[in-house]
Amino acid sequence: AAQFSVNRAGDIRFGLGGLKGFGENVVDAIIKERTAHGPFADIFEFVERMDGSINRKAMETLVYAGAFGFKRTQFFTPCKNGELFIDELVHYADLFHHDELDSSSSLFGEVEELKPVRPEMPEAPESEDVLALLQKEKELGGMYLSPHPLDKYAFEIENYTTASLAQLPDIIVKSEESRTPQKVFVAGMVTDVKQVTT
Repeated sequence: AAQFSVNRAGDIRFGLGGLKGFGENVVDAIIKERTAHGPFADIFEFVERMDGSINRKAMETLVYAGAFGFKRTQFFTPCKNGELFIDELVHYADLFHHDELDSSSSLFGEVEELKPVRPEMPEAPESEDVLALLQKEKELGGMYLSPHPLDKYAFEIENYTTASLAQLPDIIVKSEESRTPQKVFVAGMVTDVKQVTT
């Protein structure tokens, strides 16, 4: 859907319209196609049915937002020919779209041997920069859609922190009012660093 919705299980569904920089016309095209012909079986059927309306930028946004079932790093892993899978996929979609147009006006119709071949999805790398992927996800969606980067530190946060970041303003006010320094332990994630000289 284009907008946010809630399913029967109470889970929030993130609408495509919530992705930053994702064109409204692309959202409409995806929803129109899915409504008319049903769910997409896989990533290949998706690009085939979208008639070339999904360009590299739109595909990249969908990948980083976690819209497909593969690991996101697989899309940015080289295929056997050295090209990134995402580029091969977009190229295949373009070839498939033009082949469909050519077949409709050809005397020979559809010749299976000449049809574009689906690119092979490369294996996922053994290690991936999860934090970078999550940051991209937040950049495009405005929030973390996958597990939060600090989830793996749940034990440390539960046992070694004495306050949450949200509680700090109240602690500061009370400390200033009582003129008593307060020592607190919080958990967070550095997202930006600036060096200045004063």
